[in-house]
Amino acid sequence: MHTCMFIERNAIRFPEAVAAEQDGTQVTWRVFRDHVASVAAGLSTHGVGCGDRVAILAENAAAYIELTYATHWIGATSVPLNTRWTPEEVAFALEDCGASLLFVDGVGAACYQQIPVPERGHVEVFALDRAESLPVRVVSSVDELRGTQPVGQPVAPADGVASIFYTGGTTGRSKGVQLTHGNHVMHSLAFAAELQLTHGLRHLHVAPMFHIADSLFFHVITALGGAHVVITRFEVGACADALSGLSIDQTILVPTMIGMMMNDAAGLKGLQALGRLFYGASPIPQALLDRLMAECPQLDLVQLYGQTESAPVLTVLSDRDHRVVGGAVTRSAGRAMLGCEIAVLDPEDRPVPAGAHGEIAARGPQITPGYLNRPAENASTFRHDWLHTGDAGYIDERGYVYVTDRIKDMIISGGENVYSVEVEQALYALEGVDQCCVIGVPHDKWGEAVHAVVVPRNGHALDRDAVLAHCAERLASYKRPLDVTVRETPLPISGAGKILKRVVREEIRGAPGPV
Repeated sequence: MHTCMFIERNAIRFPEAVAAEQDGTQVTWRVFRDHVASVAAGLSTHGVGCGDRVAILAENAAAYIELTYATHWIGATSVPLNTRWTPEEVAFALEDCGASLLFVDGVGAACYQQIPVPERGHVEVFALDRAESLPVRVVSSVDELRGTQPVGQPVAPADGVASIFYTGGTTGRSKGVQLTHGNHVMHSLAFAAELQLTHGLRHLHVAPMFHIADSLFFHVITALGGAHVVITRFEVGACADALSGLSIDQTILVPTMIGMMMNDAAGLKGLQALGRLFYGASPIPQALLDRLMAECPQLDLVQLYGQTESAPVLTVLSDRDHRVVGGAVTRSAGRAMLGCEIAVLDPEDRPVPAGAHGEIAARGPQITPGYLNRPAENASTFRHDWLHTGDAGYIDERGYVYVTDRIKDMIISGGENVYSVEVEQALYALEGVDQCCVIGVPHDKWGEAVHAVVVPRNGHALDRDAVLAHCAERLASYKRPLDVTVRETPLPISGAGKILKRVVREEIRGAPGPV
């Protein structure tokens, strides 16, 4: 079982079908296979072998997908790095994973250049594509490696580590999640079967490739012999043009991206031309989902819930679930994906009855064998064969999973549990709220008090009293914010579009919160 077995199959069965497309340039599966095998040979000539780590610090590119598979081909491990990280964070990840090679584009090179020379380690720098005008010296480039004589068949055991993805750092220092070839292959096959995806889909890669929310589709689309259509980064105009003009069948966007598209005329038109939209990575405001369904009725909507540790999908909320009139399941994360087992556990790791709150846990063939260099975190996260997600929630009698909060973000006020997601959903129902974040702050009487941070939409004014009055109409007294911060600048977000509550908590409290 090897991620590259799909490439071999496509080169034989669909040699003239489009494998990758960017900026009007198309590559067939036969050529893509030859490129991958040649780049793999080129990596070998530079000393990369089985178990070595090849890091990538770059924006989206067709060459990114090609390099990922070339790395896997020879049994090495691909390590995508977040282009929004600071130089210090990049240096940490390079040291942590022991990367021997680093591939960069202009954005990645600009970041790498700022790392002090003593902290760069022994990594050799290559260009993701052509090497012109990069601010750092490079050894070679993917474009040049394509000229190497191709190597033979892919090599690597199914339990060999194919990828290391660093978590987004929403709760502190990023951890390297190891995913094997078997994790990727089994996840992809289960995902395609669960959603009955068909051969030849044209998927738009618009979310950042360093995040598994996008890169999961490397393997799903390759398994289906589909086409990887790539744009460099998410910008409303570029995304709208691609959706409107490139015959895209599907893509994935996080809720913040969906909101930006919906608030732009061209963006909305692009969504109205799309067939299937996956969304996830953070809860979607119910008001935004209702608007999306009303204004883009043709969309096949699929919500995905999971985490990097599960490669990443654990549950799926299907389009059929979205269409249940008057149903509450759109507030759920869906049901367990094929091949995945989900449970809710109490603090002693015992399953709780349907409807009872606890920690969401999962197990199945797509679950990581563990974090890199983190024995303590491995011991606490993977207990009794379960991946403990750190998410609080419950499962109803029909198997729908409801994620109510991150356990560390749950607020305990006067002995009552307050789930910040519930309060945030109420805030998003207020006209004029563009972003919001709910945190707990210390309180002399209640232990913690609920505090809301809201960002008004352009052209709207919000004030503290209006926000509090709105919440008083919709929430029990213990769930209501005691105070509100109206913020004129956007909330800090991760590269995956998640609001960084840790940062917001530090700003409001004036001191670091829990990590």
